[in-house]
Amino acid sequence: MYRKAVQNAEVITVIANPADHIGWAIAGDGDKYDCSSKALAGYKADLDAILKEIFALRKGKPTLIRTYDFYTPIYSEWKKMGKYEEYKRCWEAMSVTIHEAAASRKIPVAEVYAAFNGPSYDEEPVDKGYIQPDGEHPSEVGARVIAEAFRKLGYDPIVP
Repeated sequence: MYRKAVQNAEVITVIANPADHIGWAIAGDGDKYDCSSKALAGYKADLDAILKEIFALRKGKPTLIRTYDFYTPIYSEWKKMGKYEEYKRCWEAMSVTIHEAAASRKIPVAEVYAAFNGPSYDEEPVDKGYIQPDGEHPSEVGARVIAEAFRKLGYDPIVP
């Protein structure tokens, strides 16, 4: 079912969850994480495999494919835990990994991280009204910011 959907899609947005490699402590859930070069390489390998499969399914058809980097709504929690600098470095490394995987296939990346957390990645998106009361997901305003980040990429397809 999903393979057929990818083969026939007009637009594809893709991202891989880093939790299997990095863990979720930096996302506010649990206390274990691994931001080693090995963990980041494993995450990049997952991204590469996903993109390789999508390109194989598209079989050379021009494709409007985009990806995005992650924002974080929980800097204040990191600060309370005394982990802000450590976790921020890891989050930024994860973002770089996403950009590297996308660049290897010329896939544009919507810079959601900068849009939500500021150009220095040190702003709280909650303070901007970008996050729902659940403290995690984008609000309607945040969703518009994400949509604008994607719009900035344009609509030129790439040929896998």
